[in-house]
Amino acid sequence: MPRGTYGNGPLDWTTDFSLYERCITRGIVGSSLRVIYGNGQRIVQAPGVVALTYEMVHDTRIIYTDGRTHVGQTIRQYLGDSRGHWDGDELVVDTTNLTNQTAIGVNGNGNRHSEKMKMTERFKRVGDDIVQYQITIDDPVTYVRPFTLSYPLTPLDGGKLLPYDCHEGNEALTNALGAERTEDKKLAEDRARGINRPRRPVQDGLGVGGQPAGQAGPGGLNLGGPAAGAGAGNGAGRGAGDGRGSGRGTGEGRGTGTGRGAGQGNGDPGAGDQER
Repeated sequence: MPRGTYGNGPLDWTTDFSLYERCITRGIVGSSLRVIYGNGQRIVQAPGVVALTYEMVHDTRIIYTDGRTHVGQTIRQYLGDSRGHWDGDELVVDTTNLTNQTAIGVNGNGNRHSEKMKMTERFKRVGDDIVQYQITIDDPVTYVRPFTLSYPLTPLDGGKLLPYDCHEGNEALTNALGAERTEDKKLAEDRARGINRPRRPVQDGLGVGGQPAGQAGPGGLNLGGPAAGAGAGNGAGRGAGDGRGSGRGTGEGRGTGTGRGAGQGNGDPGAGDQER
């Protein structure tokens, strides 16, 4: 995944930025894993269909549960093509037809995958206000074996998602590309004066919010350290996630709701360490 302003450049065009920075998508996994804000999910359930909306970058997935088949393999989408069915009181969602442009990690950053990747999600109500979420990632081109993340989705304080305006007023790419062109000019001017220096990196020693990398921020949070996320060499993945979700998950019907979840999974399919 292109690092964009999370890396040190150079940045020459929009394709040097992540899809998250471009306000396009964070992908399925990146939209659910926990970050510092905007972790909401809303599930709306009706006969034959489930709609899942993510708060940040406000993607909405339409998951048909009426038995229809997947679309043709020539059709590729950032969030793939999802089909759901019921296994008792558990909603199982199979997703195919993905691109190779998203990644497995927080905010959609991390290790990219291939178009061959398939995802299997399971939603199961395990308490009055808790839905256990599990996702298994199977990509034989990228990983040597499938791996699974699992964490609970619990109620959201306030019961509603907050608006997330991303494209609207977003000048991050314009500003970053403009700064890079200014650095191009400064480098040329220095070389003309006989000064040969390395290119000034995009981050230039700073982390989130301009905090010096590695320095503790408010509450002792290390804002410059590595983010928790899912990813893996040799098929092992680990993720810490916060998500929200609901809908009763006990059969076909109508329902809406929101919730929040957090947890982590390990590299073994069908297993996961939970963390509330």
